This record gives sequence, structure tokens and C-alpha cells, in this order.
Amino acid sequence: MSVLFVMVGGLLCRTLTNLYRMDPGFVTENLLLVPIDPGNSLSPPRDEQFFFDSVRQKIAAIPGVRSVALASTTLTGGPGWIPKVSIPSRPEARTRKSLLLSVSEGYFTTLGINLLQGRDFLATDTEDSQRVVIVNEEFARLFFPDENPLGQTVVIDDEQHVITGLCSDHKYCGLRRDIMPILYRPHTQYELSRMTCMIRSVLPPLSLVPAMRQAVAEIDRSLPLEGITTQKLAIKESLRLERLMTSLIGSFAFLALALSCIGLYGLMAYNVARRTGEMGIRKALGARPWDVAWSILRGALTLAAIGVAVGLPVALALSCLMRSFFYGIEPHDPTTMIGTVVIMLAVAVLAAWIPARRAARVDPMVALRYE
Repeated sequence: MSVLFVMVGGLLCRTLTNLYRMDPGFVTENLLLVPIDPGNSLSPPRDEQFFFDSVRQKIAAIPGVRSVALASTTLTGGPGWIPKVSIPSRPEARTRKSLLLSVSEGYFTTLGINLLQGRDFLATDTEDSQRVVIVNEEFARLFFPDENPLGQTVVIDDEQHVITGLCSDHKYCGLRRDIMPILYRPHTQYELSRMTCMIRSVLPPLSLVPAMRQAVAEIDRSLPLEGITTQKLAIKESLRLERLMTSLIGSFAFLALALSCIGLYGLMAYNVARRTGEMGIRKALGARPWDVAWSILRGALTLAAIGVAVGLPVALALSCLMRSFFYGIEPHDPTTMIGTVVIMLAVAVLAAWIPARRAARVDPMVALRYE
């Protein structure tokens, strides 16, 4: 059981480490996320577009704020809108699921997403102008594998849009998910009732919360601001299942190791007490203290080896069944397997060390007199 829990716990620990070390494709440091829903106000604004622009300008004027952007959803939030997408110039292209996000100008700069080609959204991209979109690399690979996507026409829910920019790929809706094709449209061309304000700061992001609340209150005092968090905390929250599983299995592994250590110690101590006379005779006949101690350690290591030999195949079988919980690592990862074996042998040596020392210090005369 110790081998089983240590093996699975090690795989889950490495999974969590891999997820935390992953590059999501955007900068997570010093990024504050503020959901804003004008519908919750006691006096909802008539012009929501103007309201969002006013909030953005007010927050941008706060000392310590580097840039501000708006988006219909956060990158670690729930699933976005999946529209019907088609390419007039490529009727043979199959319709694939693509995400559609509404964002403001400066969104890519604020998030740290590289704009590889084309232009960012502009203030001139309004409801009366040509519908435009920016696509990510995955979208370009799927729909325009042999062409430059800039200037191409995309039909989104029966509306024609022109691709004006190409941005780098990034994770969306969970670090485990594969990169998805994403389209970005300017929020100024559509009416949106709820947006998330993304604030890039030079200061610790949560230190800006009082000033940010004051800035919003100057526009609408009755608007509640709930769910304020940072991008790092949002990512940590998105990994709560992984953290829970790792903590649970890790606790079981620690308990199983403790029970194994106590059990081996009790067994080795009993053997030393039972074989005191034998050890005294051996020492009287010229055996060195290390020879006597090694017989105790060897017994503990043999028991540990048997436990590893029985538990490792069971742990491998269970790990294969839990493959979906792991990320960036295989169930038969050799490093984790070797680490498990080393831990079990170390526990066996630790459990037998005190009885072995006691056996090495047996006085032959006292043991023979006892006999």
C-alpha cells in the first residue's frame, strides 16, 4: 500500500508541478481581473458602450496602472461563445469549433500576447465600420494552412468579417486543454452587457483594489464589484481539483509510510530481542558489530524489496487507470518509479537502524550469562 500511494502521489506532484511551470502564452504577473456587470446597478446605464469606455479610462488614470483592457471573459474562465464559422474562399474547408472573444483595443498588449502580423483594434472600429477580427495561429493553421490569413474574409454567424491581425497561441479555459482556434472581435462593434476589466500594474495588483473601486464609484456608486481576483489566483483556483487530489493521495502516502516504518521497527526490534543470545554467541566467536547489525538491516531491506516487488505492478496498473489525472508525464515514468523504490528502501533502513545499532552493541558476556 505504501508503494501504491507513494507512486501515485509522486505522479500527481509532478503533474501539479508541470501545470504550474507551464507557459500559458500570456503574462500572468501583476494582472488584476475585475468583472463588471452594469446590469447589477440600481440605475443601469443606457449606453453600456460608453459606460465601459468611461470605466476603462478612469482605471487607466490610477497611479501604478500600466494598461487596461476589456474582455467578454477571462482566459481561465468558463467556455466562451462557439459560433458558426465558414470561409467563403475555402468552401471545402470543414467547419471546426472556434471560440469567439470580444475584447477592447490594447487587449493583446495588456495580456502580453504577441501580435505577429497586422494591426490591433482601433477606436475607429465601430458598429458602422467594416466588421474585423484577429485570429490566433491555430485558427490560421486550420483554415488557411497555405495562405496568409490577413485580408481574408470569415463568415461568423452569417456576418462577414475581415481578418486584420494574427496573434500568438495561448491557453484558454484551463491549462490542460489543447490550444483552440480563437477569433477576437472589437467589443465596440457589438453590444455586451458584461465585461471583465483586466488591469496590468507595476504594483502588487491587489493593492490597486481600493483605488479601482473608487474610480468605478465616481461613475456609478450603486454598482457592486464582486469576484475581483488576480490572474495567478485564477490559475490556482482552476487547478483546485489537481491540488485536492495531490493533497489527499500525499496524505495517504505519508500515513502509509509512517505505518510501514513503525511496523518494520517493531518487527526488527522483536527479532533483536529474540535473537540476543545468538548475537552474543556470534560476537563471542569473533563477529564484528557491523556483521551483526547488517543481518538486521538485511532482513528489513528484504521485506521492503518484497513489498516493492508486489506493490509496483499494482501501482503501475492503477496509474494507467488514472492516466487522465496526469499531465506532461506518463504513468510508467522511470524517475517516479526509481524515487518510489528509493523512498521505500530508505524507510526500511530508517526503521531498522535503531534495532541494528542495539544488536551491534550487544555485550557477549551479558548475552551468554542471560542464556
